[in-house]
Amino acid sequence: MLYWTFVGTSNRPLITVIIPVYQGAGTIARAVRSVLEQTRPPDEILVVDDGSKDDLAGALRPFSSSVTVITQPNGGVGSARNCGMERARGEYIAFLDADDYWAPAKVERQLEVFRAHPNLDVVSCRWLHEWPGASPRPAERRRFAQRRRHYMDRPLVGSEENLSELVDRLCMCTPLVKREAVDGVRFCPGLQTHQDRDFWLRVCARARLHLMSEALATLCLGANSLSRDPAYLDRNCRNLLTVAERNAEVLGVRGVRRDRAAAYHKWARGHLHEGRPRAALKSALSEVALDPVSPRAWWIVLRAAPRAIFDSGHAGGS
Repeated sequence: MLYWTFVGTSNRPLITVIIPVYQGAGTIARAVRSVLEQTRPPDEILVVDDGSKDDLAGALRPFSSSVTVITQPNGGVGSARNCGMERARGEYIAFLDADDYWAPAKVERQLEVFRAHPNLDVVSCRWLHEWPGASPRPAERRRFAQRRRHYMDRPLVGSEENLSELVDRLCMCTPLVKREAVDGVRFCPGLQTHQDRDFWLRVCARARLHLMSEALATLCLGANSLSRDPAYLDRNCRNLLTVAERNAEVLGVRGVRRDRAAAYHKWARGHLHEGRPRAALKSALSEVALDPVSPRAWWIVLRAAPRAIFDSGHAGGS
């Protein structure tokens, strides 16, 4: 159902915002409102309804003159974003999930960077995390905050840069990207998690990118995290391994090895945190095999091994 068409001018770049949504009637209004209240509003807002069964139409009714709603059968967030990219007409594209929102000056500030540095392909920013009932807080770890690096006017190649470290500093709701920079790049619907990482690895490997120090977006985190579910943790980390292998060409041999080690570390840490020492030890030893001098891997081995031995002995004695 088409609600709104835009007309651009020769000296005003056209901007499209793509918002995929599934069962997001409770949050979509805040997301759309944050786009409409931009000091430099985008020219096209595409809301891709990925087969929602809640009252999404009712939630979007107040914005019926300002958005284009595209409906498709449920295919996942990657499929919805791809659908939006196929329909987008903007020279610049931004993504926003239905439960996240932007600061009012986000688009304007990013366009200022593009105007100052016309050769850039992607301008991103920092972001905040917001848990239910809590105020937004900076998302980055201390290491990131201490090492703010601005990549400007030079392409990033996996064999020459720590491409993974760069992509770690992107969130789906933060970049504004030139359309030409994502030509031929799409999200992989077969990945249930880390589709965004897979996408940005391929984009940033060939892009000129600038990271702004301002936090201009907020990522909202749900109260019922699936991270405690062993099945979710396993699927999540397997997908990280898959993404590393899928992007071997841009990451290079060292990059793939580094990303695989990082996936096993995440796996080991998750198991250890949830009281599964034998599983944690297995993942930590896989990390050691990839990075034998990693202090963090050996730390988990030393923490998990005694508990795993105790659990094995206790199970055998019973």
